[in-house]
Amino acid sequence: MSEEKTEKPTEKKLRDARKDG
Repeated sequence: MSEEKTEKPTEKKLRDARKDG
């Protein structure tokens, strides 16, 4: 349960970092 919640924000941060290039 906690892992899934942490994985959600993690993917968002990864996408944000990729967008920032």
